[in-house]
Amino acid sequence: MRVFEPTVPLSRARAPVPDHEDVGLTAYVERAWEEAFSLSEKPCACPRCGSRHTVLLSRRSSRGRASPSFGCQSCKQGFNRRTGTPLARLRSPEKLRYLIPWLGQQTSIESVADDLGAGRGAVSRWVTAVRQWLLQLDPDGVWEARVRLGVRFAARTTCYECHYSGAVLHGGFNIDRTRKFLCPTCGATLQRLKLEALGIVLDMIIIQDVANTVLRNQSRQGRAPAFALPPNTEVAPLAPPAPKRIQPRKLRLDIGALPARSSVVRADRPVWGKRSRVEPDALPDRENKALTNFLMDAITRAYAPDVEPRPACPWCGESHVNPAHNSRGVPQYGCTQCGKVFSRLTGTPLSGMRHRDRLARFVQLLSQPLSYTQAAEELAVSTLLVSRHWVPKFRRWLLELDPSGVHERLAQLGAKPQAPPMVCPKCAWEGTMQLYGFASETHHLPVEHRIRQYRCPACKRTFRITALERRAA
Repeated sequence: MRVFEPTVPLSRARAPVPDHEDVGLTAYVERAWEEAFSLSEKPCACPRCGSRHTVLLSRRSSRGRASPSFGCQSCKQGFNRRTGTPLARLRSPEKLRYLIPWLGQQTSIESVADDLGAGRGAVSRWVTAVRQWLLQLDPDGVWEARVRLGVRFAARTTCYECHYSGAVLHGGFNIDRTRKFLCPTCGATLQRLKLEALGIVLDMIIIQDVANTVLRNQSRQGRAPAFALPPNTEVAPLAPPAPKRIQPRKLRLDIGALPARSSVVRADRPVWGKRSRVEPDALPDRENKALTNFLMDAITRAYAPDVEPRPACPWCGESHVNPAHNSRGVPQYGCTQCGKVFSRLTGTPLSGMRHRDRLARFVQLLSQPLSYTQAAEELAVSTLLVSRHWVPKFRRWLLELDPSGVHERLAQLGAKPQAPPMVCPKCAWEGTMQLYGFASETHHLPVEHRIRQYRCPACKRTFRITALERRAA
């Protein structure tokens, strides 16, 4: 039975693979190798008929003959110590010796081929020949089962979230180097320790074996394999992953269901379009220092380089977390419950935020009654980035920082202009009027001296109110 080590990474993409050589297997293959490539001129038994009546035919030569050859006096056939083994017709068998320490390690053929400077096909044929040779030396298959090079495995268990039963996907490691898995149906993270605590069976199955590929190619070429492998090396089917994962890999802010924001202050100013010719400095600075200081303090705490205090896991709410590592100066933590790795930026608008050099200026503009276009021109970014990402995410974050909503109501960036309640001078209807621009004869005047026009929703007639009258009202 082939046994796999679940604590060893599958690749070297993110971390170096530790040396997990099978010393016993290496010593056994080394002894058999020394015997097969021995330079001794003492005749051995004939591998064809088993006769001991053999004589030395030729000694080892420097002209290409790697080992002495012998002749059988019974069957009149020549042979050497590798005749009748899978190593007999193998090209460059002397290079195979460098592969012996890798046989017991569960790594890929590609990585070993790069280290040895050989081709992937050559290494695959070498591994297959060695496994066939081990079966010839040990018909019980004990030593052959310890070869893990080129054999890919997968875990098979039952998901404790959706009760799916079958092969699961590899999900990496936790901080304590315990392996976790991913359910291909619901995308839930399955902890190995939790599976063992619940009594759920977890076993390993083979999903790909390089020896099967080599033997299949030999059969297609009309070469029947002389040495078959045991049937337990057949490829086990892996359940296909679901086309859409229910549980996302990245925690995102839910920016839906935010209250609509309107601004009475913006009603005194013209509503500019996307191609505004008005300079941003034409509007007075109406920054709310309370909101700016509140947000800057939260941003400073999120980017703090200190490990303490440790935040709770944003995925499952677990408070017991362990420090993992630092990423660009920001401490990373690992959750002991769900195994997720996160930082203080996870689940905030600061996670993956672009143009961080404009963050301080954006916080100052967040409390001002400006349009998205004006803020985008001031920050030199696109209007969609401000309107669909920054403002909704920061408003949602303000509700998480202050559930009372006091600071969130101070965010006026992008608020729609709304006229204050007033009485229509034509029909005496009282309510919120519709903005109808400014009087044409006052367009050349500053904003604070223009005459605003309104339209009554009841009688559909327009009327004017000067800036002084608006202030008096």
